[in-house]
Amino acid sequence: MMKISREPQQTTGAKNLLWSAAKIIIGFLLIIFVVSRAGLSEITTLIAQVSWGWLGFTFILFSLLSLLKAWQYHVLFDSDFPYSQILSVVILQNAISNFVASSAGVAAYLTMLRADQGIKIGRSASVFVITKVGDLIAIWLGLIISLLFVWQQVDAVHNLVLFLLVLIGAGLIVFGAIILLRRKFVDVLSRVIEQTGLMKFQLIQRLLALAGTLADIEQKNVLRIMLTACGLSCTYLILTFAWTYSSLHTFNLPVTIWVVIFVSCMLQLLSIIPIQVFGGLGVSEAASLYFFGLFGFSQGQLAAVLIGQRILFYLTNLTVLLYLPLHALFLNRPVKKE
Repeated sequence: MMKISREPQQTTGAKNLLWSAAKIIIGFLLIIFVVSRAGLSEITTLIAQVSWGWLGFTFILFSLLSLLKAWQYHVLFDSDFPYSQILSVVILQNAISNFVASSAGVAAYLTMLRADQGIKIGRSASVFVITKVGDLIAIWLGLIISLLFVWQQVDAVHNLVLFLLVLIGAGLIVFGAIILLRRKFVDVLSRVIEQTGLMKFQLIQRLLALAGTLADIEQKNVLRIMLTACGLSCTYLILTFAWTYSSLHTFNLPVTIWVVIFVSCMLQLLSIIPIQVFGGLGVSEAASLYFFGLFGFSQGQLAAVLIGQRILFYLTNLTVLLYLPLHALFLNRPVKKE
């Protein structure tokens, strides 16, 4: 009997392990850099000037974000399984993404929906991608609108911002072509990819398979789902801006809403790159230090606020996690017989 070689699998596992270790090291080095920018006086002042009103509002907004994201999935799946259960999936996905890695959170989302609700991986992945495209459209629009107010202040990143706007626009055009032209466009795209030799990459194969899945969905349903996803994504992003604004004002950082929208959109785009662990620890703070720095905030004050915001971010995540045991307790509660 022939032995199946496990060397490719072992090599892939080793590469994934090394990449994960590299991301963790990068994250910690960056957070150490941010911490080094904050002096003891800034940190001491930060603790003393916490606004409890803004702090409470921040917790409420974070909870609303979880509720809205769960409602988005609940509506897009158009299924009869309880909203309370999809909320559990979303909360756990967010927790894993924020305390481990985004890829682990996505894997948990797909696995739990299949195990708990019997939803096929293909359908879960399709809804997930449509949701993310809706998010991308909302971010793209938010970035364009914010630039109308902060363009003169961000001259150092004009080229980067314009490149991102064009790149996202091109990606949205491709997605629109998949939805409107369906299999015809996917077949043409497949032939182009084969001719360029990109088909050998596993990621390209998965994206092409996902494009095929989207193309096979009835066009009327896709358009309805897409419009719903865009509306809910815009609402979710506005709530995200409000949460960021509130968390920064918790530590009395005098930032305007247009600055928050610009920086938040840039951070959202950065989060697409798979280099983050522990909810973007280090990467998010270092990028925020740079982007907020464009608006004249001192490095010491800003670094201290970003450290406080990171601690607040983890605390809010832990607080929302309390829903899981409470929900399980409610489900297991015996029903009284009359």
